Amino acid sequence: MRLNKVFVGLFVASAIFTSCSSDDNGDDTSGGKNVVAPATYVFENNGESSVDFGGQTTRIKMGQEFISALKDNSKTEAELDAMFAHQEGAADFSDEDLNSSGKSIRSKVAASADYFSANTTASMAIKEQLDLWISEQVTDVFPNWDVDAVAGSAGKIQQAGGGSTRYVNGKGLEYNQAIAKSIIGGLMVDQMLNNYLSTAVLDEATNIEDNDAGTLVDGKNYTNMEHKWDEAYGYLYGNEDTPATPELGKDSFLNEYLGKVEEDADFAGIANDVYEALKLGRAAIVAKNYVVRDEQV
Repeated sequence: MRLNKVFVGLFVASAIFTSCSSDDNGDDTSGGKNVVAPATYVFENNGESSVDFGGQTTRIKMGQEFISALKDNSKTEAELDAMFAHQEGAADFSDEDLNSSGKSIRSKVAASADYFSANTTASMAIKEQLDLWISEQVTDVFPNWDVDAVAGSAGKIQQAGGGSTRYVNGKGLEYNQAIAKSIIGGLMVDQMLNNYLSTAVLDEATNIEDNDAGTLVDGKNYTNMEHKWDEAYGYLYGNEDTPATPELGKDSFLNEYLGKVEEDADFAGIANDVYEALKLGRAAIVAKNYVVRDEQV
């Protein structure tokens, strides 16, 4: 249960990180040969890369622009709503590739197979909470952008010791940070752990049979199971310059926060543990060893 422990611990109990361990080889309890992780996250079929997580990179980039816009007090509520719930072809972002995409941030918030496929009421409630925070950022915080915050009144406040200026509501809540952290947990962690790394998704329909047979998705260079694992990888490393050899600190979401944990001497090495687990799990899929695959999750 390695990755679940790491990412749940990122938000609720950093002590959980100590339960993680790293090795390059998967002990095969299914009776087959050991699975060996490659040196980097590079996998191929037919001599070409079989790794693809473009959708995750798109949503990370959308998220980057969106959370920056939440601190632009010239933005309207309609503009921010459109960035959050982007429609294909709408000019919501500075990047035309993002504008032409049919993907959005909002559609993947609280949308995992394990927790929300049968609980649309809870999913909608979480989405609507973020909608409300966007609205209140515009109607409550933006009008008081240059006013000092006091109890009961929104405005700006400087961190102790001459730190950065924060913009909060009358109760001290920083809406832009609440939204950003909700995207980390409610989209990226939820999609990684409760969707793409879930056996309900990895083993859905004929995925095991297709992977065993090496049957590629029509028009693609990967099996469906390989792709699902890669999509989980993409939510962590999808904005890296070279995702196969990540450096961390390359976005404002999960990638950045794993890097911050790594900087803590008590948890040094945790970033490598995560990377090794993701490599080994993907190698196990190639080796058709689902016991080792599942041990990484």
